[in-house]
Amino acid sequence: AIRDGAKAEAFEALAALLVVDTSTALWPAMRARLHLGCKRFEEALADSRHALALDPRQAEALVVRACATAALWSAASGGSSSSSSKPGPTASSVRAAAKEALAVRLTAKLKAEVIDVLASLPEEEAEAPDKAGASDEAGASDVA
Repeated sequence: AIRDGAKAEAFEALAALLVVDTSTALWPAMRARLHLGCKRFEEALADSRHALALDPRQAEALVVRACATAALWSAASGGSSSSSSKPGPTASSVRAAAKEALAVRLTAKLKAEVIDVLASLPEEEAEAPDKAGASDEAGASDVA
């Protein structure tokens, strides 16, 4: 873990890099990772989205986005009060972010993070059969 003073220095260094080099996805991805480590999930999500706007396949940003989305979903679904008036992410949005991260080449450590995110989600529910179609079929057999 990084000391608080070192975190502040890291944020300052990344802020300077973001001013000097606005075209590199690595800097907002690194700041997103730092925000994630500080449990600033909204900021982590914003910086990961910024990085992905610059490079949609930036692995670190994809993983941080999945982790931050999962943390926000967990907080919202856990019944904790949020100061934000907008609704939080859904389990399906977390799953989608994680699957998108797994679609790129990841280090073993990053892949393990995404697998942990997926493991934290409830099982995907199977789609219910179309009841209108089922009743039409039943009605057709009753008529004959």
